[in-house]
Amino acid sequence: YMSDQLWRLTPHSKKAHFRILNMRQLAIKKYEKRIRKNPDFRGILEARITRKGRWVINELPLEFYMAGLGEIPESFAYQAHKAQQVAARTYAYYMLKSGGRELSSKRHAKRDFHVRASAHDQVYLGLKQEKRAKKSRKAARATAGELVTYRGKVVPTFYFAHSDGRTRSSHRVWGGKRKPWLRSVRAEYDDGKRMFGHGVGMSQWDAAKRARAEGLDYQELLAYYYRGT
Repeated sequence: YMSDQLWRLTPHSKKAHFRILNMRQLAIKKYEKRIRKNPDFRGILEARITRKGRWVINELPLEFYMAGLGEIPESFAYQAHKAQQVAARTYAYYMLKSGGRELSSKRHAKRDFHVRASAHDQVYLGLKQEKRAKKSRKAARATAGELVTYRGKVVPTFYFAHSDGRTRSSHRVWGGKRKPWLRSVRAEYDDGKRMFGHGVGMSQWDAAKRARAEGLDYQELLAYYYRGT
């Protein structure tokens, strides 16, 4: 059955949550098991069955969303967690306001939601992740409302897992208009190993090691990877 209509369930209580049974994350297989074990979500549930696909959409306040992200290991330095939360919040906010219109990628074409709950955008795992990842949740609360800006404007803050010793400029990877805050910088704490991810913006592993080795706080980490912000 296909329809352009939607089913929308809105709880009366802000403390309410819902569970999705037999949920699969088709895009990124390695997250499937984690998501099946974390099927509880806060906020509003919206279901769409269209010619573009079948979607279950979770609508919730931005800071609840931030607390449910599972982007980096709990073992990472706390300042790296804070930098990660600000970068992730900025990306989500940018997508919320712009829909990704300025990004040169087919994955940001017109759609019925703002971000996918996978590494295509951000790994969002819901309520149990929020309860399990104490350091990440603490970092989200400590940086609540903070965003990265360049010349007064909120900008897309890409990040990835691990570089080969140097990040890449957005222009080199995706082409399009040059973004001065997304320049190539050294990532020597990645030890010149393989690249995991697109290589643009902040290397999560390099940031975690840099925070410990150099005693940098999250604002200094963000300023290093997103130049001029």
